[in-house]
Amino acid sequence: MDPLCASPIQKIMQLCNDAQVAVVARVVPDRRRDIGLQIMSSFHYGKQVRVVTCASLEEAEQALVDLASPSPN
Repeated sequence: MDPLCASPIQKIMQLCNDAQVAVVARVVPDRRRDIGLQIMSSFHYGKQVRVVTCASLEEAEQALVDLASPSPN
């Protein structure tokens, strides 16, 4: 992650946390590049925020649909 991205991403994370967002779906095509976001998430999201990392926008969309759907008993 480019260090110049850290401050704006931190602000977005804090805004999401303040808005009590329950789920964050982020698209990171190369999971090896996700380490910076993982570290930032642990500091800037509350424990109630579920973070889903996906390789594509389509995967993220499906993850959000799946999480929003009631689970069958």
